Amino acid sequence: MSQVIEGQVNFVVAALCNGMLLIAGYDLLRLLRWIVPHSKAWVVMEDLLYWLLASVPTYYLFFCYNEGIIRWYGLLSLLAGGVLYERGISLPIRSCLNRWASGWRRYWGQRWRRQRMRMRKKKELRRQRDQEKRKRQEEKARKRREEKEKRKLQKKKNKEREIA
Repeated sequence: MSQVIEGQVNFVVAALCNGMLLIAGYDLLRLLRWIVPHSKAWVVMEDLLYWLLASVPTYYLFFCYNEGIIRWYGLLSLLAGGVLYERGISLPIRSCLNRWASGWRRYWGQRWRRQRMRMRKKKELRRQRDQEKRKRQEEKARKRREEKEKRKLQKKKNKEREIA
């Protein structure tokens, strides 16, 4: 086999392995999310950070094997590696990790639920205080308008008395 073809075959195999490792890393992130529940905003931030960090070994792979040129079969083999991992060994690995981490999930899940309840109560109290504050402000504004109307009527009456 020529040296060029051997290099490209090595590239395809490395890209397959890279795709598998990227999805394996994402499995670890899923495990963390399973143990400690996250809000949607936090999940988005984690995903963004993960994929930014995941782009580094992928860039390095393309840079070392193809001098930075992105080849379609390289991207295809990255995708194939991820799919192979996800469809093949991901499920058994995840089930083993989930069994191992179920105790942690119970601990963090209970802690998370208590914290969410406290946050909901605080939010409800804050909402009630804001409503009461708005009502007081509206009442003050209404009283000011009424006083202003009374002053206008009083001035009008005074002018009528002066004229008469």
